[in-house]
Amino acid sequence: MTTEVISKKLKASSNPEVQALGYDLETKSGNLNTSILAQIKAKKESEVATKKMHQDNNAACKSHKTAAKKIEELYPNNPILWTECGFAVSSDMAHDQTLPGKVVNGMMEQGKYKKQCTIYFDAAPNVDHFTVEMTVNDPSDASKYVLVRSPRMIYTTTKITFDVPDDFLDKYLWVKVTAHNTAGDSPVSDPFGGMKIQ
Repeated sequence: MTTEVISKKLKASSNPEVQALGYDLETKSGNLNTSILAQIKAKKESEVATKKMHQDNNAACKSHKTAAKKIEELYPNNPILWTECGFAVSSDMAHDQTLPGKVVNGMMEQGKYKKQCTIYFDAAPNVDHFTVEMTVNDPSDASKYVLVRSPRMIYTTTKITFDVPDDFLDKYLWVKVTAHNTAGDSPVSDPFGGMKIQ
């Protein structure tokens, strides 16, 4: 029975105290409905904004590639000018980038919301981004880890919150983090966590 129906029945009572409860419940129910509608609207707006962001990102990347290609055509074999224009040059034209360092000092905690896990670790040198793997099996068995893909697969910060699948909840969860850059991958971190996420 909904709060709206209950409030009507309480307001119809001959007992003033019960009536007061009905009016209060009616007000609170109305506030809740308003909040739900606002949340639905905000979610839709967020989805639209996220889609627009991805479209703009794709357009910007395409424009960036077009500009880089044209600069290379206009000024061939001139990496110094390319860098002066702000473009990155490949390692064989400038300097070799070293592999990223191994992620260390990992920590895990329950996320702010249910079915979320948050991990922290020390910043590793020469890192462009990170990927995270998780398991609820023996943490030493590399074959049992699966790549975290929600809410994304690639992360750029040393504090990462990700979604935990239902079949991983309330089990001892372990993660490993790998750092990446254009030169390659770091050694995989030692497993850390070992806590139950709800």
